[in-house]
Amino acid sequence: MALVLVCGITLFANLGAKDFWTADESRHAQRAREMLASGRWWTPTYLGRQNFDKHPIHIWLMAGSGLLLGPPETAFRLPAAAAGLATVLFTFALGTRLFGPWAGGVAGFVLATTFLFVYYARAAFIDLPLLACITGAVLFGHRALDASRQHGGDAALAVVCLVAGTAAKGPVGLILPLLVLVASGAASARWRTIVGIALLSAVAVVPLYLAIGYEFTLNFVIGHNLLRFLKPHPILGGNHPVYFYLPALLGNFLPWTFLLPTLGAAIALTPGAWRRWRLPLVWFGVTFVLLTAAANKREPYLLPLFPALALLVGAAAGDLRAGHAPAFVVWWWRAGLMSLGGALGLAGLILPFVWPARLGELAWGPGGAVLAVTGAWVAIRSRSPAHPRTALATGALVLAGMAVLVWSLLPAMNRTQSARLAAATLRAAAGSAPIGVLEGVHAGLVYYMGFSSRPAEASVAPADVAAALRAGRLVVVGPQALEGLQLSAEEGVSARTRVWFDKQEYLLLERVGKDLATGQVAAPMS
Repeated sequence: MALVLVCGITLFANLGAKDFWTADESRHAQRAREMLASGRWWTPTYLGRQNFDKHPIHIWLMAGSGLLLGPPETAFRLPAAAAGLATVLFTFALGTRLFGPWAGGVAGFVLATTFLFVYYARAAFIDLPLLACITGAVLFGHRALDASRQHGGDAALAVVCLVAGTAAKGPVGLILPLLVLVASGAASARWRTIVGIALLSAVAVVPLYLAIGYEFTLNFVIGHNLLRFLKPHPILGGNHPVYFYLPALLGNFLPWTFLLPTLGAAIALTPGAWRRWRLPLVWFGVTFVLLTAAANKREPYLLPLFPALALLVGAAAGDLRAGHAPAFVVWWWRAGLMSLGGALGLAGLILPFVWPARLGELAWGPGGAVLAVTGAWVAIRSRSPAHPRTALATGALVLAGMAVLVWSLLPAMNRTQSARLAAATLRAAAGSAPIGVLEGVHAGLVYYMGFSSRPAEASVAPADVAAALRAGRLVVVGPQALEGLQLSAEEGVSARTRVWFDKQEYLLLERVGKDLATGQVAAPMS
């Protein structure tokens, strides 16, 4: 129940306060809204055209949530937040099974308050549902492979998680959990069970792909998975160096990055740690090697590492509480907690003065005060890191930091480049005139301009811009598209308004002249 309350603060509170302003999140939201408007649940569309770059399972979840709940931002992000809660509870259950309830609780708390996990659990992406499926597959697969248990329900739940993860994101949802279970030795005594789970999952996922189409299956499995793993792409992270995930992990595992040296000392110096902590160690190692070997590297791909790291922190904390940690490891715990408390406490004192003044209206002050006070308390009490008061103070400190993050920092991140405000400016300039968008316009603008699934209302092909302008429509274009429109000299076109969004200028074009054949000279394009 404590973990559910923590997730209520970090994952669900103020969920709709931030606009859809990343292109991917806005595009997913637009697909979900068009699915609701058209009622065609089996054929996702974007601006009225069929779009199958991903399996529609994520769009189904978003559209179903929007159908039942609303408003849009909250409803469309709810599936990711719910998947985040499920991942935390799976991690807690696995930690309890491996190391005891205290270690499982610590692992769940660490995961629920890690920056990158919280960020993507509060966004309309498929990454958190995939992570929930991977974590659930490892949990139920580990239970199914336990020779002391004879319960077919665990194997069935493992298959469900493997099939759902593979349908949502591709072969990684099947391969990664099975590799973790096999490499950790969990399958050594029951090979038939793991082979049966793997075969049944692979067979069950095939109809989910083929029902959408053979062409989609080939494009998704080969183009969006195999080629992305083997061939670098400049937009999808192909320009990053081989060591990209090392600094990325340090930044995205905050605030628990300060405990990584402690974790390293515990793994190296605690007697029997390599044997007792084998599953999370193998989980981390296998995942990190696969990520590093991939040609394209992106920060969201780090997410499967975090349940493993959270389990390791929980296991080390369990040893500390039980008095099994060596003296040198206890010293590292003290140093790590002092660093954690000092850093967050200092942030509580300094950030209100260096962050833009807009945070003043978002109740930053109380949150900063809590960070400063509890940070000082943790730094003082860390002289005895195993004391229960130290654990409570550390939890309060990190939870206060996450509360400030979700209530103040994240909603304020896009105040100066809000897709909602930019789209409202374009709509206001258009007035009652019909309006369309050209391919390449940022998906955030498309979503907040309120287009439905009718292609005649929203999308304009590059070859049809001139005809659309002659018919009295207005067209939103981006700077790159404008250069290749091939508008003839007879078309007098100007920009009714301009907006800057996501570091790009967008124009609302209108026709202001007539054909030269009428004797009237058209105004030049401005």
